[in-house]
Amino acid sequence: MHLPNRELPCYQAFLNSEKAIQINIVIIRTFVLIRRYALSFDKLSEKNKQLEKTITAMLKDVFEALEYLVPEKQQQQELKNRNRIGFKPG
Repeated sequence: MHLPNRELPCYQAFLNSEKAIQINIVIIRTFVLIRRYALSFDKLSEKNKQLEKTITAMLKDVFEALEYLVPEKQQQQELKNRNRIGFKPG
């Protein structure tokens, strides 16, 4: 960028001002926070995937146990309601 000689002192004064320095600090901090957020998002995404796998495995075990228990309960009910043979008290 080419600046005319008469405008150069104005830009130098602005760029070296306290306000310009503070603005640059805020801009840099903002980019650092965005980078941290992006990194933490990746980490959270990976943890979420791991947690999802763990919960899926746990739920699979729970459903398998329920499938095992439900037929057993039905068998018990059928045994209770069947026609009995042999000695009948009472």
